[in-house]
Amino acid sequence: LSELAGNTVRVKRSAAPERAPMRTSEAPALAEAVPDEIQARVPKLLTKLTEQLTPLEAHKVLDELGFLAEQATREGRTPDVAAIFTALFDREGAITDPEVRRVFLVTVRRLTKPTILRPIAVLLVTHPATALRTERILERVGQDGVDSVVDQFVCSRSLSDRRVYREVLSRLTLAREALVQMLADPRWYIMRQAAEFLGEMGGEVAERPLAELLRHDDERVRRAATRALSRIESAFTLDAVARAVVDSSPSVRLEAVSGLASRKGGRAGAMLAKAIDHEHEQEVQYAILGALGSVATPEAVQKLSKAAEAASGLFASRKNIGLRVAAVYALGDACTPGALAALQVLANDKDKDVKEAVAKTLLLWRGTAA
Repeated sequence: LSELAGNTVRVKRSAAPERAPMRTSEAPALAEAVPDEIQARVPKLLTKLTEQLTPLEAHKVLDELGFLAEQATREGRTPDVAAIFTALFDREGAITDPEVRRVFLVTVRRLTKPTILRPIAVLLVTHPATALRTERILERVGQDGVDSVVDQFVCSRSLSDRRVYREVLSRLTLAREALVQMLADPRWYIMRQAAEFLGEMGGEVAERPLAELLRHDDERVRRAATRALSRIESAFTLDAVARAVVDSSPSVRLEAVSGLASRKGGRAGAMLAKAIDHEHEQEVQYAILGALGSVATPEAVQKLSKAAEAASGLFASRKNIGLRVAAVYALGDACTPGALAALQVLANDKDKDVKEAVAKTLLLWRGTAA
């Protein structure tokens, strides 16, 4: 630039530009057309697409359609892009000539990129009337379609829009495989989002990749993985969630306790009963007591009865009254014969708070029974 003599540029545009003799496509010439001319050209090309074409003719039509789709994307005319995609897919299924079919596949690959697919994913919420057509496009382009939906979900601030993206993602065939690959993303929030999606969708393919995240350095990722594993019902995920109960982060342990509370069975009760013996964080202790009440196994009720009773011995330290009261309410949630017997023993406890908690619990329990 420093060697140029002038500092201005003049451009002369001829009224009728001469056509290059060896041009095989009209796409470059369309670059000089006005938007209305381009938009009017699309229906004609789509009609041409339904005819019996030779490979050379198909190349010329599809090359121009590809250019028009990219141009429409730059101008924000995304519905036109979706119409082009749909026409390509409709015609592709009826093609028997392998050479012509190859030209179609090349054009689809040319248009399968984030700058085009992300605006198409937005049509799911901006044009609900054509949502089925949009979902078909995203399904056809595979993992790239899944990525575009996830991108819009992450960026969206509207709960209703996020719900739409979530529902569509659950129906895309390659969603699980794509989300599993996203678990290796270096960005923690992408990993967390992928883990949450996989937890809702379930599936054996996601179990081990999610369990691997329990070793991640970021506690936010470990917490998301624990939550996701808690939603997938299997013996493997139960063992994985149990490992998270001894995580170094209290927030991860709380998530693991919540996950075990949702499982109904003796194994979950045994894991919780064991966890409370080694837990020193008071917030997590409260959560474990509540979880034991939800599980309500005989072992869980026995552990709650032990936690609710007063300290004994001349030199025994006075128990935390808050934890004793929490154990009383957890016994009420258990609502088993063993829990009722333990509450009746505590009805005359010396501590006023415990005694009142027992009275309220028994009154509520009897009212529910009646």
